[in-house]
Amino acid sequence: MFELRRLHVTTLFTLELQSLGSPSIDIPLRDVSMLADNILFLRTVELHSRLRRLISIQKMRRSNFDISIREFAITNEDIVVDAPFEDAEATLTGQARPANPQQQRPDEDTPTTTRDQP
Repeated sequence: MFELRRLHVTTLFTLELQSLGSPSIDIPLRDVSMLADNILFLRTVELHSRLRRLISIQKMRRSNFDISIREFAITNEDIVVDAPFEDAEATLTGQARPANPQQQRPDEDTPTTTRDQP
């Protein structure tokens, strides 16, 4: 790994969680963290009967980083990362709930993130 870094090679490892939709997250983070300079956590959660894709930075070696959880979308052109996701709490558990219980559901015809239509 350090040899690759010395050669200016970017290495990407992925790890798929076995507990999709479960509130528990079992990640061998200690083992992975030792090798990785940066760790991103991607999670899909259901909120208001819609699936939402979330991203957060878990580790960024030798750097301060944004600790907020953000919604993201993959479009035909790029990846769009939105403002901090504050509509819900407990999002990383996979069982998100509205941050404000009186919060109204979004209009069914209005997507949270705009996407290109064919």
